[in-house]
Amino acid sequence: MINSSEYSPFYQNYIDLASSYDLLDGLDSTLDNTLKLYESIPTSKASYAYDSGKWTVKQLIAHVIDTERIFQYRALRIAREKGSCSGFNEDLFADNNTAVHRSISDLADEFHAVRLSTIALFDSFTLQELMQLGFADQKPLSARACGFIIVGHALHHNQILEKRYLNH
Repeated sequence: MINSSEYSPFYQNYIDLASSYDLLDGLDSTLDNTLKLYESIPTSKASYAYDSGKWTVKQLIAHVIDTERIFQYRALRIAREKGSCSGFNEDLFADNNTAVHRSISDLADEFHAVRLSTIALFDSFTLQELMQLGFADQKPLSARACGFIIVGHALHHNQILEKRYLNH
């Protein structure tokens, strides 16, 4: 069980979604489930946004990929140097991402590659490194929490894809 002192309350929803998993099993399981979901998305939904001002399906997938990379970096910085990482603006990332010019298949391939890298990174950490506490956006964050946030973040966005994008 992950301790709430390892992360900001902002991440509680993601931690809750990931809480039934062992970290590496969760990363592996959500890889398979997420790829199946992405493969099920019809091409006609690729540029669909369920409301004005909301991301398209492709932007949402790109957001999941970008966020995973950021949390990989945070975990590495924290594990190796008790680092402190700045925040990021997810809307600027989405606005400046070129996902609109890519296929869902291409984005799914990228997600797959990034997730395999995430699994390799977290598999390489010792227990001491996983438990290392640092800071992100000036709030406490452990390397281990970064991994659970990655799992929960993917699950959260998979739920949004299924409920708000694919059921319309």
